[in-house]
Amino acid sequence: MAEDPLRALVFCLLLTFIAYSNSLAHDFIIDDFSFIVDWPLIQDLRNFPQFFGPHNQPPGEEGVYSPLKTLMHALNYALWGTDPLGHHLVAILVLLLSTFYVYRLSFLVTNNRVIAFLSAVFFGLHPVHTETAATKTGSVDTTGVLFLFIAFYYYLRARKDLVPGPAPISRIWNRNYKLALLFSCLSIFLHELCLTIPLLWALHEITFPFPWETKKIRNAALRIFPFLAIAGVYIALKFWILKDISRGDYLGGSFYLTMLVILKVQVKNCLIMFFPFTLAIKHVISKGIFAVDVWDFDQQAVLQQSILDPQVISAILFLGLIVTAAVWAYKNNRLIFFCICWFYISVLPAANIIPIESFFAERYLYPGSWAFCLLLAYGFSLGLDSTKTGAVPIAQWMIPRALVQYVAMALLVMVTTFYFVRTFIRNRDWRTQLTFFQAEVRANPQSADLWNGLGKAYLQDGQSQKAVEAFQRAVTIQPKMPLYYFGLAEAYTAQKKFPHAEKTLLKAIHLDAKYAEAYFNLAIMKVLQGDMKSAEDYASRSFNLLREQGRWEDSQKFKKTFYDFTYQYFIAGPESKEDSS
Repeated sequence: MAEDPLRALVFCLLLTFIAYSNSLAHDFIIDDFSFIVDWPLIQDLRNFPQFFGPHNQPPGEEGVYSPLKTLMHALNYALWGTDPLGHHLVAILVLLLSTFYVYRLSFLVTNNRVIAFLSAVFFGLHPVHTETAATKTGSVDTTGVLFLFIAFYYYLRARKDLVPGPAPISRIWNRNYKLALLFSCLSIFLHELCLTIPLLWALHEITFPFPWETKKIRNAALRIFPFLAIAGVYIALKFWILKDISRGDYLGGSFYLTMLVILKVQVKNCLIMFFPFTLAIKHVISKGIFAVDVWDFDQQAVLQQSILDPQVISAILFLGLIVTAAVWAYKNNRLIFFCICWFYISVLPAANIIPIESFFAERYLYPGSWAFCLLLAYGFSLGLDSTKTGAVPIAQWMIPRALVQYVAMALLVMVTTFYFVRTFIRNRDWRTQLTFFQAEVRANPQSADLWNGLGKAYLQDGQSQKAVEAFQRAVTIQPKMPLYYFGLAEAYTAQKKFPHAEKTLLKAIHLDAKYAEAYFNLAIMKVLQGDMKSAEDYASRSFNLLREQGRWEDSQKFKKTFYDFTYQYFIAGPESKEDSS
């Protein structure tokens, strides 16, 4: 099958589709609401000029500038609206197209159909891709990576057109090179992770130079410069529009503390590719330090980090081994060198050299996973090679080649089966908000924020007692976070335990005297208890705080909600009163 390109591709794509088929019936969850359901900007294509302005991302995504990402969301919304099925089909299509180009890229780099076939199988099934392929929002980011793969494909095709001559650079301005430039531009303006394009192209030039070129560095630099210019234009444009290119600050305000976390992350980047057992949005990096959401960290754990910590020392030694392997491979096996370097270069934008407020995510591994899958496929191809005869020297033993082939085939079946099953099972975690947060707290029970999310999901599902228990876990972990007391009060209110709810809301206000939403909920609670004087006092305080915070629209919305609720509860009659409760 591997020697027949069409059959190989059909098999890869069909297997990938089956692995993700159980995600087609999933609901919108987490970021889908911010980026699709509740984002007015993308719900009207006439807003197109605003896609390139300073407010082209939904609230909470400040510091991100991805105009084509906004356009992609708008086009998806124009096609599918709030029908989850259409968005899921797009997500799977993006993965299938990425798998298709992984096959073509792998063949261009190795000229080996078996390696290309295995690379595509591993890429299509690797469980770390579920964060993007099984969700609707994540697939828009990976569309940028898909364009990166397409751009690299055309760049390699353009290089293959070069022949020995006095000025080879002049002949690379062909159709393939222009397509590489076009897709690179689309890629970078869709996803910042693709800013590594000039470095990745340079890596290929260094790894596989033309043997006949006399001015290798000069000509390679000329070929790469236009791609570097595209990246530079994007960075300059982002700075001009947003007045900054960072997102947030360094962890604890310290570059040193941030880099200690990143050292640990670089190990995790590699290990999760080999052992994708625990998959989550918010991984544990070390005790009290997670992949994202700085407010959820144990601040003492952050500040007490040291380069002498055993985990940091282990990370340095591990990365030292990686560097040593890369140096050896450069001299002995350029394909291995290329794969190692591509993998680690591809995650550089997420390394927080410029702060991005996120330290690790499975989706960040999407472009680098091609290199991992290519390297894994190359290893299996060596074991499966039937063209060689004789014994294989392993350590001090000589192993019959037939035995090596049987073992390689058995391992290949095991790895492929594991990837398929793990992906299929992981997809089930994304069915609803509730199943998602249940899976997340299993993976990271240290996170108060995840317990808070689980509490909200239980409330939406009508399981108020379980919601109370989840919010209590959040409060126990982070006793100084007003938001978690607010959620706990909502759970008590759902149980009609008004004294408990009031006491909990007052605790939230004690921690944050300007918590407008807490005052508003107290007002509603007082209406339910028939105490209109206290209700109006709390409501007035809520409206004033919202205006002080510049939230005029929220102030008017809260005011309308309060008086509508009061009218229904006291004037519309007993039936309405019962419904309001």
